[in-house]
Amino acid sequence: METMQTPSTPAAQNPIPYDPVAIVLDRPRTLLFSWGAIRRIKAATGFDMRSPASGTPWDIDMLPVVLCEALRHEDPELTPEWVEEHLLEVRNAGYALERIFEAMGVDLDAVAASLEAEEGAAGEAPLPPKRGPSRRRS
Repeated sequence: METMQTPSTPAAQNPIPYDPVAIVLDRPRTLLFSWGAIRRIKAATGFDMRSPASGTPWDIDMLPVVLCEALRHEDPELTPEWVEEHLLEVRNAGYALERIFEAMGVDLDAVAASLEAEEGAAGEAPLPPKRGPSRRRS
């Protein structure tokens, strides 16, 4: 049975936090995952925010739908297509994901540590360090 978040229940223990999260896209906005938004996300993508580890895995192509539903409380006329064309860009997709995961109560540092531990346990080589843009000589 899921627990509801109360002032004494930290969001990290609750799979569905109810606290809104600020995000700046075209203007300052607020992400909020209502039960209706969660239901519509699942219907459109198969992704169940109530139990993200089961069922359909997260896919970056879900971002416009998830962002649209989290913003719909402010603007009921939003569509995923409009969000994709007017609010999302390559340069802000990572930022939008971070804010969405924060609204979901996901601890990104814990996820990163878990992934690193899994890679180490599997004996996989770590990713090489990122470098700046390469310059070709003519």
